[in-house]
Amino acid sequence: MTSVSWQIAFASLVGQPSKNIELIMRARCFFLWFLNVILAAALAGGVVLEPVRGGAESQDMVALQQSVRRVIKEQKDTQTAVTQGYAEQKTLLELCLDSTNKIKQPIGELEAHFRTSSQAPYDNEVRQVSSAGDNLRDLLAAVNTLQQQVTSTQNILEKISAELPSRAAGSGARHPSRKAK
Repeated sequence: MTSVSWQIAFASLVGQPSKNIELIMRARCFFLWFLNVILAAALAGGVVLEPVRGGAESQDMVALQQSVRRVIKEQKDTQTAVTQGYAEQKTLLELCLDSTNKIKQPIGELEAHFRTSSQAPYDNEVRQVSSAGDNLRDLLAAVNTLQQQVTSTQNILEKISAELPSRAAGSGARHPSRKAK
């Protein structure tokens, strides 16, 4: 429609007030009808899309969610306890290694002193100090092995704790008592 024909149509409507009122009434009726259709569709959509609150299924889901939360909390508590235990063991191992290293130097000096001395009464003492040094070396090797085992155990526990939340989330996706429909 061109602007001239629109102006002519408007001028013809202005001159006829009864047609204007009729057009306005029709427009209002159409608007109200359209509004009712939209409201009815929204109401029907809300009823259809509203989640069904089933008694047994919702209780199962709540119980499952609570058990998953409990497992995650226990896993975090266990991880904290393991980390604290690991820190304590590491500190004790370091103290043990420091003590062993502090003792190792004087014993080495004693061994050297007794070996340089050629007196016969000292031979027994040299053997004792030498065997004590050997025992300390064995103890140091055992402590190093223990430290490696603790580190390995910590790595394994960290892998397990990393897998627990993903397994708990994966098992929570499907409840075994729910039947497929």
